[in-house]
Amino acid sequence: NFAEKPSEIAKKLSEKAKDTANIVEAHFNIGQINVNYSLDYKNGIKHLLEALKLVRTTDRRKSEMSILNLIGYVHNRQGNFGKAIEYYRKAIAIAQKHNYESEYLYYCSNIGDLYEINGMTDSAIVYYGKIYEIEEEHHFMHTNPIILFSIGKYFQLKNESELAIRYYNEALKKFENEKNHRWESYTYNILSDFTLKIKNYDKALEYAKKGLALAEKYELVKEKADNHLSLSNIYS
Repeated sequence: NFAEKPSEIAKKLSEKAKDTANIVEAHFNIGQINVNYSLDYKNGIKHLLEALKLVRTTDRRKSEMSILNLIGYVHNRQGNFGKAIEYYRKAIAIAQKHNYESEYLYYCSNIGDLYEINGMTDSAIVYYGKIYEIEEEHHFMHTNPIILFSIGKYFQLKNESELAIRYYNEALKKFENEKNHRWESYTYNILSDFTLKIKNYDKALEYAKKGLALAEKYELVKEKADNHLSLSNIYS
């Protein structure tokens, strides 16, 4: 892997110079490459755990949070629900202790998603609710689209359909402005499934068609399949 080789070289040079911060960064980068590109979770975890051990000897709490969050993500991908929750909670605890608000919101979104996927609706609502409370307190200034999406999930799980659709659409506008086509298509898919559930068939069809058009235009394989499935559910 071309990206991994410079990180390996940097790690060796940093070890030689006894530069702990750079060794941590090198292990994290190698772990990230293995997790996100090679999908080699075993090797990725090995480097991430080494980075975690070393970063705890420094004062780099933000780096520690990022490592904990990525380890949580790996366990999530491997279906290790309990371990994923454990690491996400550790990342959240550091963010809360040091008032790293944007990271706190992001990690609450991650753990909320995990609870929701596993059918633990009450726990998902708790974490999505924390996001909504903070954003409401700040009058939703500079809210990023993934956080708006999580707020949409919050109201969807609370069966408050008008607010759910409102926040999903707010997220959609931002994804569109950012040209984040994968999330844009995914949000259309979620809106389609949700509006179908509340029996608004015209809107469900409109959202699914828009999501599919984006997925086809930008060759988004998973989103194409998801939106086709939504159309199938609408027509059945």
